[in-house]
Amino acid sequence: MQKNLRQRPQTTTPTTHPSPPAPSQSLTLTTTTTHTCTTCSKPDTGLSLPFLTCTRCATRTYCSHECQESDWPSHKPACAPRSSSILDTMSAVERAFFRSLLPPDFLHRCPEQTVYEMLDDAYDLRVVDCAKLADEGTTALLPEGQEGGWRAFVRFLDLAEGRVGLLPAWWGVEKRALCEGVAARAAGLGRDAPKVNGHWVMRRYRDFLMPMRLRLLAESVYGTKVPVAW
Repeated sequence: MQKNLRQRPQTTTPTTHPSPPAPSQSLTLTTTTTHTCTTCSKPDTGLSLPFLTCTRCATRTYCSHECQESDWPSHKPACAPRSSSILDTMSAVERAFFRSLLPPDFLHRCPEQTVYEMLDDAYDLRVVDCAKLADEGTTALLPEGQEGGWRAFVRFLDLAEGRVGLLPAWWGVEKRALCEGVAARAAGLGRDAPKVNGHWVMRRYRDFLMPMRLRLLAESVYGTKVPVAW
């Protein structure tokens, strides 16, 4: 039987499909660099985490905070805040992709504990993004009640409960209390909003798309956008 199976390709009628490329062609991989550090010109090829991007104008990328701080004196005069969400600058196809990262039933498909953590982290990440913009002089982008603190988080949950279909069907008074408990314990352990950023979120969830998901989640809750580079 094994002998017949080995001989079968020799008697098969040739097809009209073109022959595969030579090994030297088919095994050659090319990597396209999408970003280069503005300060040191280091490419982002092969890196496990994405480059940092200026959160105010999103026109310059950096391989580290040191390079970003070094470039700031020369970049500051030309750095202008964007007036719209990063999604508004994308093509329809790109926008559809990022919107697909947070389908309407996204939280419905997550474990209960993960839902609590995502709501807490989405809120914290939003506060951090707004604080960065405030430091850069764009205080008008800080909506009322979004300056941080426990009362602002309670307001965040109030708004989330008002978004039809956003929270899972099992959500209720008792579940909300558990969610508030998760946020309170995180703050008590020193894991408050200032320590949350995109890289921290990626490491926590082991998902490099999670910062985008959480920012979209906060957009769904607040109904407003923050012009940050994801």
